[in-house]
Amino acid sequence: MIKPKAYCFCCFVVGAAVAAGAPAQCGTSTSFCPTAAQCCKQQYSPSTFGCLPSTDTQPSDGCGDAVAVNPCCKMGPAAPMSTTLPNCIILGDSVSIGYFPAVAAALKDECLVQHAPWDVSDGGAGSTAAGLACLDNYLVTQAQEAYTPDAVLFNFGLHDLSNGTRCETEYARQLANITARLAAAAGMPPLPVPAGAHSKIGFVLTTPFMPLRLLNNTVVEDMNALQVAACVRNNIPTVDLYAAVAAHCGPVPYADCDICRAHPCSYHYNSDGEQLQAKAVVAAFRAILASTSNSDRKA
Repeated sequence: MIKPKAYCFCCFVVGAAVAAGAPAQCGTSTSFCPTAAQCCKQQYSPSTFGCLPSTDTQPSDGCGDAVAVNPCCKMGPAAPMSTTLPNCIILGDSVSIGYFPAVAAALKDECLVQHAPWDVSDGGAGSTAAGLACLDNYLVTQAQEAYTPDAVLFNFGLHDLSNGTRCETEYARQLANITARLAAAAGMPPLPVPAGAHSKIGFVLTTPFMPLRLLNNTVVEDMNALQVAACVRNNIPTVDLYAAVAAHCGPVPYADCDICRAHPCSYHYNSDGEQLQAKAVVAAFRAILASTSNSDRKA
């Protein structure tokens, strides 16, 4: 594992780049983009449309999943913000898509939980390179309405499985950018979170990936350690889904487990596994909402 370094969490431009004028409807769908020219076909979007980034982006550099220049970004949350409940966002990959329905159901009377991006069948937010390119689109609704979440739980990891010092350094750098932008989107001051204050965002540790771990490749564990160190420095909570899964399936490494969707285990989990993960995520959302609510009352 490489030695964690300090990364700047507040040296990037934050906030979505929004074109002047009303957003443009993409075909006859429910989705909109800042301009008509930015509407693009996105096969994994429920509306079949995505948006091209508002500013030029860079391609991935050989770390994690390949990302093209100016990719067709999936849409942000499907529904407008709730005006009666807190608004909670899960931002992550296909593992988070799996546990999202159980989390939304458990918290239906406590907050409106939505997934960003709006995706029900693909890899969600993808790699950190994809996150850098598309995050502005994930932070507005599919109708391009502003969205200020009360709580965000996010993860990047399973699409960044490139070992080596250079790629782990790049993962940490890109995730620092994403973390700062999410904090700003949630209305937080620049990181680190001041002593006595409470974070509205939390990082979900990446779940075990046994096909690599059984080969003594510890890339998931290395990336989790990097992000835990970053979260400690910035006073941001973590949700340890790695430990939750390993406690049920372990000891690590293991080849198979009853909560895995495929046998031997791969990326995804069956309904029992998704329920197990959802419990930890629900508890984390409740903790963030309770802590920020208490801070508001004191203020």
